[in-house]
Order: sequence, then structure tokens, then C-alpha cells
Amino acid sequence: MSRIFMNFGEAINEIRRDLKEMGVEVRPKSYQNKNIEGNPDYYTQELTNYSYTVLNPVESLNQLKNTEPWCNLEAEERFSGNRINPGEAYKTREEVWDEFLVDGRFDYSYPQRFNPLVNEEGYEGYTSDNTNPLPEDIEIHVNEIDAIQEIADELAKNPDSRQCFIPIFAPDDLINLGGKKRIPCSLGYTLQIREGQLNITYMMRSSDFATHFQNDVWLAVKLAIEVRRRIEEINGIKYPIGEFTHFINSLHIYAKDVKNVF
Repeated sequence: MSRIFMNFGEAINEIRRDLKEMGVEVRPKSYQNKNIEGNPDYYTQELTNYSYTVLNPVESLNQLKNTEPWCNLEAEERFSGNRINPGEAYKTREEVWDEFLVDGRFDYSYPQRFNPLVNEEGYEGYTSDNTNPLPEDIEIHVNEIDAIQEIADELAKNPDSRQCFIPIFAPDDLINLGGKKRIPCSLGYTLQIREGQLNITYMMRSSDFATHFQNDVWLAVKLAIEVRRRIEEINGIKYPIGEFTHFINSLHIYAKDVKNVF
């Protein structure tokens, strides 16, 4: 059963307490695309299948301690409609992101996932981030989709839709399990209009409470605001942002960060 909070300030305090009091130690072998096996700094305190809902996400957005200017610049790149990688936002937080650059790029980026490449011919070896080379003897036609715009278009004409999900994790991410490459912590976002308000549900496989949690939540709420803006441009209706619901398969904190959080 999901916990329900009025605002983010209340939610963060209670989530921190839950993680501290009920978290179980897990010793992962990989962290993103890094090998951390046996490194005690990366032992985690973890809660599994954690969920909660915030009833007033926009009004309490300023209660989140998001990282600026990175968050605003990252939002601009994510919502730009362009497949940006690596972009400029990461340079304002180089201490976090530089170690994940591979030949000047990231293994994936959110702007790429928000603007996926879709292969009309159904060639299964083609990845959404264009990391697998195509055989020279196969000619395919690839289209780029603005997932955010597709969702806004659908909700503008069909506000009762149950289909408006933006996937971030892709099937071909499975070939990079075990730290071969970075794979998204986010699974995706569901947007629904119910009782006259736009609700967002954010699903994650993994969330680092110390370093990324509040930034990821802030960006998810901003996504809902962006979808609302685009709906209003289409049909003139400005829906209030309703509930923010968050499902996390692994909510955790690393041992190296505990002293700064608990």
C-alpha cells in the first residue's frame, strides 16, 4: 500500500526515516557501468518495492533540495525534442557525471529516450540509442518520435486514456546488464487525466536517495507541467497538476553517503 503525503517536505522526512529504520544491507557488484564488487563504500541500505503519493506536488516543489543550475538545464535538454548526448547540463555537475562519459558521450541520455528512434521494418537488433551498428546489407527506415508530444496530443483529444506511458527503459538495455554499460534507473512515466486533473506516476527500478532522488522527483513533476503546457497549446484546457505517485523497486543509500543523510 502506498504511503500518502500532503507535500514533498513531509514525504522526504518520512522516506528518510523509513530507509534508515527499515533498510536492509545489500552488497552490489556494479554501480552504473563501474565494478564495485567488495567496495564497502558502495554497500547499500535498501528498501524494495517502495511507493508513495504526494497530493500537492507543484505547490510543494520548492521543498525539494534539487541541484541547480543542473536541474533546470537538464529539463530544457530533456524537453527540447532533440536527441542530445552529452549536452551541456552535465558540465554544471561534472563531479557526478564526468566519470560516466565514454569517448565524450554517455551510454544513453534522457533526451534520446524522450525522442526514441523507431524502426518501421522491425529490425530487432537496432537499439533506441543507435549503439548497435546496422548490417550493411539491411536497408531500414527509422523515424524519430517526440514521446512527450505524442502523450500531450493523445491526452488533449482523449482525456480518459489509459495508454499514455513514456518508456525510458528499453528492451535492448537487457544486453548491458551487470555493468557492461549504463542503463536507465527510470522505467518510465504514466500520465492520466482523472477528475479534471493531470496525475503522473513515476516508475523506477533503482533510486539513489542521497545523490539523485530529489532531482529525479523534481524532473518528473516538471515533466507533468510540460505535458500540461502542451495540452493547453492544443485544446486551450489547462489542467491542474494532481497527484504524484512514485514506485521504486530499489530505494537505497550507499554507505559512503549515510553520514550526510541520516
